[in-house]
Amino acid sequence: MICLTMQVVALYSIQVVCMSVSEKGLKSSQAVQTSLSHVAAGGALDPSITGLAVELTWPQSHVNAETVEPYLKSLCDKLAVDCVFVALFDEAGKKIEWVNSVSNKYDLCNPFVLLNSAQPCGERLAAKLTSRQLLEIRDTGAVDTELAEFNVALADLNLGSMLVAGLKSNKRLSGIMVLGTTRRRSRWDMDSHLILKLMAASYAAGYERYTLNASAYSAIV
Repeated sequence: MICLTMQVVALYSIQVVCMSVSEKGLKSSQAVQTSLSHVAAGGALDPSITGLAVELTWPQSHVNAETVEPYLKSLCDKLAVDCVFVALFDEAGKKIEWVNSVSNKYDLCNPFVLLNSAQPCGERLAAKLTSRQLLEIRDTGAVDTELAEFNVALADLNLGSMLVAGLKSNKRLSGIMVLGTTRRRSRWDMDSHLILKLMAASYAAGYERYTLNASAYSAIV
């Protein structure tokens, strides 16, 4: 019970700070680093994960696929999943225009097949993901009606189980971050939920800061 309470407190602290970075437009991630250091010191999260989360709030971490990939690789290895990928939507929120993925089983799981396909989140799922709820699909062969359309959209990935977080930036759902395994799972544990929420919140904050910086640069030139 004590461990669970620490995890809940950690998650709350992380979300508040990452929302602050995104919504207040802070020029430094010092506030994030300070808060996450306190969380790590309390033993609720692995310090290596909090370090990754801090770096993901930096705009320079989102310049291209090469700068993002090391973070996905670390997440994939840390949680011992078969793949981790990010799919970003176009500005209209209609299709997937950018994918970055790390996979231990490229012959079975290749998220790049999603490029230019319709984004998979209906209105109800988008609302859940935007409010930082996770979608847990334990067995892609047996999903409830609410997740059926999403599951079909990602069927070509050949995943048996998925844990999905939304990426909220510029006040809208701009993409998804997904943990996947080729085998179905009886459940996704608390650590996977906690770490994915942390990484998704940090990624979204950093991505928003990067797009804002890029827009400002374009306006100048």
